[in-house]
Amino acid sequence: KKEVAWSLPPEGDALIASIGKDVRKQHPFRVFILADQAQKFTVPELVRCQRLVVETHEAMVTGSVDDALLLETMLVRLMGGQRRAA
Repeated sequence: KKEVAWSLPPEGDALIASIGKDVRKQHPFRVFILADQAQKFTVPELVRCQRLVVETHEAMVTGSVDDALLLETMLVRLMGGQRRAA
């Protein structure tokens, strides 16, 4: 079985380490699909979405508001953001 060796500069390794799941250990097709989907968003859009997900999770864990309502609100906020044409 052939293995693919990744060659990244130190800052690339640091970025991958900060993500949590190492994409180098995932199936190549999955990585391709994820990369293709990620290209449809800008970095600020992805950061905004991540922030909304984290805020919603924190509210679900610490608050008394219904989880379904929090998730619906998050989806509305995510879908309400400005999107560039695909």
